Amino acid sequence: MLVQKIEAVMSNLEAPLTVEEAAGGWTDESKKATSKFFRDLLTEVKSGKEIPYVGLVRGLDAWGVERGALYEKTMEIARELNARHE
Repeated sequence: MLVQKIEAVMSNLEAPLTVEEAAGGWTDESKKATSKFFRDLLTEVKSGKEIPYVGLVRGLDAWGVERGALYEKTMEIARELNARHE
């Protein structure tokens, strides 16, 4: 299920920037950088690697991304991974 969530988010991240995403703070540059993060994460998840704490919220905050459906989807994945460390 996690792999499918990551793949779905990557699909959104690799699509052109929408008006809603731009209103939430996304830019083409932030989507590209976040897509790379999720591409690398997907490789690690598929290989069965232990995933360390995911501080994605800080990275998105630095980009100025703070709301919207895509933001929520990325944060859902980060929360799911981080819950493994609680």
